[in-house]
Amino acid sequence: MYKLLTIDPASHQTGVAYFVDGVLKYATVLRAVGDFKKKELIDYTDEKVRRAASISKQMFDVCWSFRFQPREVEVIIEYPKVYPGNQEADPNDMIDIALVIGRLLEQLPEPLKISFPFAYEWKGQTKKKMMTKHIKTRLTAGEVAVMGKDVDNHNALDAVGIGLWKLRRLHG
Repeated sequence: MYKLLTIDPASHQTGVAYFVDGVLKYATVLRAVGDFKKKELIDYTDEKVRRAASISKQMFDVCWSFRFQPREVEVIIEYPKVYPGNQEADPNDMIDIALVIGRLLEQLPEPLKISFPFAYEWKGQTKKKMMTKHIKTRLTAGEVAVMGKDVDNHNALDAVGIGLWKLRRLHG
């Protein structure tokens, strides 16, 4: 039985998808819980840590619900990258995402097969809106139902897209 856990990390909403034998069984968004308004620098740093811990705790609950055992699941986590010339992205956000990734890794059983592809490796240069539409077209009706209310969330869809890419269902 092949099990695949895919993660699209973000500082506020982290997408998670779980596949068994090539079929999507679970997809959701782990949302940071708490009041995360920018305050003084020291308080703001503490809030970032609490936000990452909040997402990490939810990841623990996900892993526990699936009763992962060492060596039985492959994990793919999108690796954050700052693209030169991208005026929309704040490079400092990558630090927050790296913190989330570190906390997520604490929750996963070891040893695992883990890989960290860049976004361009699995989705190329396709724009976010077009890619989310494409991902939906690659899902069965049952898999769309599994996504429930998160079927339109780009973080959840990216996690699913990473899984579809690994399973060779995204571009075929």
